[in-house]
Amino acid sequence: MNTLRKLCSVALFPAMVFGITGACIWVLESGRRDLFQTIHLTTISAGFVALFGLERLFAHRREWNEGRDRDFWTDLLHNVFGAISFPTRLAIRVAILTATVAWLASAVGTTGVWPSTWPLVTRAALLVLLGEFFYYWAHRLAHEVEPLWRLHATHHSPTRLYWFNADRFHPFDLLVLGAARAIPAVALSADVDAIAIQSLLVSVCGKLQHVNVELALRPWNGLFATADWHRWHHSTIQTHCNYGNTLIVWDRIFRSAYRPTDGSGPENVGLADMPAFPTGFVGQLLSPFLWRRLERLSAQTTTAARAAQTGTP
Repeated sequence: MNTLRKLCSVALFPAMVFGITGACIWVLESGRRDLFQTIHLTTISAGFVALFGLERLFAHRREWNEGRDRDFWTDLLHNVFGAISFPTRLAIRVAILTATVAWLASAVGTTGVWPSTWPLVTRAALLVLLGEFFYYWAHRLAHEVEPLWRLHATHHSPTRLYWFNADRFHPFDLLVLGAARAIPAVALSADVDAIAIQSLLVSVCGKLQHVNVELALRPWNGLFATADWHRWHHSTIQTHCNYGNTLIVWDRIFRSAYRPTDGSGPENVGLADMPAFPTGFVGQLLSPFLWRRLERLSAQTTTAARAAQTGTP
């Protein structure tokens, strides 16, 4: 079992990141577009099923596997609602960005300059790098600007991290973050193949950021926004850091990368200052619009807890 644990910790991240994206790039480059959806869905599904089992065999934090029923249904509803609402969110993002780019093009006389002759792997890498820049700033602002934080707080509400709550987002938050990531693709008229690989890599890396599996990530921490970085982003004591979804590059450049030198992870994750934040799906959808009430309730809960600890009335 120890050998299998070590093999999993070393191989899981590169197998999913490079294996799944590599297979899909090969299918598109070889002209077998008819196989893309099959390969995409098969590899993604197999990978996610593997994560479900590996979290129970080789957990990073075993206590994060306890009480699973408490939040599983909330995360299931977020995943289902996110999938159903995706076409609408995509249409809104594309419409807004296309209109904006068209206006800018007419104003300054520019057109798309996408390097369509480059190999697909290079085009996809460029799109990921540029998309991450805009995602980085949208994500950072979501932590620093209160109206945006009200939307983003839902993603930070879990008190444990596991692969299935990587998609716990308020739909308006998804709209903002997704629009930011899509800016380069629309502005540069990127091809659909590069966009497909970018979306695939974003999805895979998002799940691996949250996965509750002990991973040997040191070889990848210099480039990718791995779970070693992202767990600290969800920490109750250090959340203004590690904003990258796929890459850690922009965090390093803008000095927001944080991870202890001993490689340790945070003790607790979640919204420490918002104990009254809803745990259910509907409550989380309504939370941005009930923010002041949630703040008052959280303050009352915190005061009562401190009084109980000190024995004061």
